[in-house]
Amino acid sequence: LRTLPTLAKAIPPKLEVSDTVRLNGTVTGKLDALKIDLATDLTSNRIAFGDSFQKPSGVALKVAAEAMRTGSALGVSFANVTLDALQLKATKIRFGGGNFAGRIDTNQFDLARIAKLAPAAAKLGVTGQAEIHTDVQYSKGSQPSANGTVTLANVTVPRPGGQGAAVSGLSGDIRLAGAEADIGPLSFQLGTGRATFKGHADPIYPVNLSYQFTADSLRTADFAKNRPPDEQLNRVAASGTVVMKPSGPDIESKLTSPSGNLNNVAYQNLNVTASLEGKRLQLTDLRMQAFGGSIAA
Repeated sequence: LRTLPTLAKAIPPKLEVSDTVRLNGTVTGKLDALKIDLATDLTSNRIAFGDSFQKPSGVALKVAAEAMRTGSALGVSFANVTLDALQLKATKIRFGGGNFAGRIDTNQFDLARIAKLAPAAAKLGVTGQAEIHTDVQYSKGSQPSANGTVTLANVTVPRPGGQGAAVSGLSGDIRLAGAEADIGPLSFQLGTGRATFKGHADPIYPVNLSYQFTADSLRTADFAKNRPPDEQLNRVAASGTVVMKPSGPDIESKLTSPSGNLNNVAYQNLNVTASLEGKRLQLTDLRMQAFGGSIAA
C-alpha cells in the first residue's frame, strides 16, 4: 500500500505488518445509502508500531466492523476487536472534523497478557484483571472525557527490582464522569497489611485529587529492608490532596495512628501533617505520646 501515493500518506511510518493482510468486505444498498461490512483476521501477522506496540505472530487480533454511508456522511454502527485476552466492542461511533465519540465495552481481560504487547507496560509487571464499560468523547482542542466504569480485580503491582509485591489483591471500581473520576473504595494488600483507598479527581488531568487512605497496619520493613522488623504503624488513617503542577507534585497530607513502634520507641496517638511542593518536603505538625509524656514539633 505504501507504493500507492494516495494511501502511503495515511499509513504511519512506524507501522509494520508482516505477510499478507486479507480484508473481507461486503457493500449493500443504494449509492446514497450503503451498508458496509468489513472483517479481517491478523492473528498470523506480526504487527509493530515502533516500541509502543508489538504483537507477535500467533497472538489473536481480529476486527469486524459495520459502517453506514448516508449521502456524504459515514458512520460506524459497531466495531468488534479481539486482541489476545481482550474482547472489545465499540458502538455509537461518531467521528469527523477532529472529533470522536463512542461507547466502549470489554470483557474482563488479563492485564498481564495485554501489557506484554506494549514493552513499556510489560516492564511494570502488573497482573490482574480489568473490565471497561464507558462512553468516550473527544473534541478537537479539548481534553478527552468519559462516562462509565473501569473495574479492577486482584491487581498486583510488584516492587521495583522484583522483590515481592508492593500492592496485591487490589479490587474496586473507578467511576468516570466527564473530566472527573471517583476512585474506589479500592481494597488491597499493602505489604503485610490490609488497606483501602478512596479518592475524587477533578479534573483527572492535570491531576487534582483528594483522597482518603486507611490501613490496619504498616510495617516499614515491607518498604525499606533496613528498617527493624517490629517497626510498624497501627490503624493508619490518612487524607489529603495531590495537585500536579508544572513544577512537580503539590501534596498535602494528614496522618494519624493510635499506636505503633518507630525506631524501637513505642508511641500512642501519632498525628502528622506534612506537605510536599516540588522537591521540598515540609513537616508542619508532629504530635504523639511516648516516653511517658507528650511530644510536639
